[in-house]
Amino acid sequence: MLGGQLYHCFVCRMQFYDVAHNGSSEILRAGQTQAVLRMPEAKPAPIVEPAPVARDATVIGATVTIIGHVTSADDISIDGRIEGPVVVPAHRLTIGASASIIGNIRTASISVAEGACLRGRVETVQAARAAAT
Repeated sequence: MLGGQLYHCFVCRMQFYDVAHNGSSEILRAGQTQAVLRMPEAKPAPIVEPAPVARDATVIGATVTIIGHVTSADDISIDGRIEGPVVVPAHRLTIGASASIIGNIRTASISVAEGACLRGRVETVQAARAAAT
């Protein structure tokens, strides 16, 4: 019998013995006496902070129709049809040429393309004041 810890691989159903000597890891399959696999010492990977993700505007496409209240905490671009109030209090609202909005709009910043259809009241508010309400 070999010395060391016996391990079982549930994927390939093999048994392995860990016969570590002087800090190096050697693995020998159970029942095998001549082949020895040497594994290099693993170095810990450095911790890497993830890069900040650039946020794109949420897009409501030309084929989308929303009936109801639309609220966004990010920039939003509308090319479809919305029936109801649109509230984007601290970010930019972009209304495309194919957009149709029937309802009141409340936003910090707005851009309307030529050809867009708007029916309702448009109120622009300062971002700091909008965050307080």
